[in-house]
Amino acid sequence: MSKTNIIVLVLIVFLLVAGGVGLYLTLKPKDTKNSQASSDFYNGTTILPTPNTNELIYKDSSGFSFKYKSGYSVKDVTPDDADTYSVVSIAKGNEVLTLSIKDTKYKTLMDWEKDNKTASMVGAVNLSGMSAKQYLLAGNTLTVAIDQGVIYVVTGKESESYTLLVNTFVFADPNEKSTASDLTSDIIYEEEEVVE
Repeated sequence: MSKTNIIVLVLIVFLLVAGGVGLYLTLKPKDTKNSQASSDFYNGTTILPTPNTNELIYKDSSGFSFKYKSGYSVKDVTPDDADTYSVVSIAKGNEVLTLSIKDTKYKTLMDWEKDNKTASMVGAVNLSGMSAKQYLLAGNTLTVAIDQGVIYVVTGKESESYTLLVNTFVFADPNEKSTASDLTSDIIYEEEEVVE
């Protein structure tokens, strides 16, 4: 083989390898899940992207989660109050949704309706396995559920984001390992055994 043929052969092999690497890097899926989740970890809450890139998951340290549209800001605005477990605000521009979870004196939704006579019922839904009703009150939609002395209220204007929050609100499985702890530490704490 002549020197020219060897150079041409090496050049062709080089171009094929470079093209293959370029094609691989172009088509390779990007893994943004872990970097997004760890950068949004704050105050015992975790925000994770979902397979639908337009939705994120908010996981609260008190044991519930829900999906919301990207572009919205989520803030824990829970007051320092013995009766309130959690208040979360989900906002984008003028659209503000609020999720409130607190102790209540009401035993049933009928009891709540007696004190909220201006609320007109417009439907019924399921909120994480709890029977809930939807009401119109002061220009807002309220989804209200009462379970074991706790009232759950989602408030805001009826929208796709409102429906997404209501339909995806769930309690964490107590046996499931917390995603928030997975992101922050690999340490496992075990109880000490006392020998008498």
